[in-house]
Amino acid sequence: MIKAKGLAVIIFFAVLSHLAVVYAFPYVVVMSSYLATKDEVKVNEVYHQKPVDASFRKVVMPSPDILYSACVYDISRSDLLIEARVPKFTYWSASFYSLSTDNFFTVNDRMVGEKVTLMLTTNKSCMNEKCVVSPSERGIVIFRIFIPDKSLLPALEEFQRSIKCKEIPRS
Repeated sequence: MIKAKGLAVIIFFAVLSHLAVVYAFPYVVVMSSYLATKDEVKVNEVYHQKPVDASFRKVVMPSPDILYSACVYDISRSDLLIEARVPKFTYWSASFYSLSTDNFFTVNDRMVGEKVTLMLTTNKSCMNEKCVVSPSERGIVIFRIFIPDKSLLPALEEFQRSIKCKEIPRS
């Protein structure tokens, strides 16, 4: 009888520990990536990464055929205006991730014209088609541009530099 109770307690705490780790893991990933890049990346500003090579160690298995940019956001005090010129001759995308690492919105070159303008907000009543409602006040937007040919790199870097994240006051 005592052995059965002891086993039940062990199983209970094992299950409880497992659930706690599964719940907390995405938050730990986001916070550790933020702390690892804290000196290089500023909140609510775009960080543009040069093309990656074999020596790049900040992201696990990055693609050398993609230009990456990122905007770590905190929209607790203001909304965020996101603007970019979009190349029509190659793949381009912006993926929005909440604090829990859930991808809650993605837009790509096939869905927009030559320019994209979006407002990232927590205001659920925003009905404008340009509004992207974030489930959390903090998160990250990752922009990707495919490099089909290295000779196009200067032109693609111009598109990359056009990506902007600007705080705008809430109305």
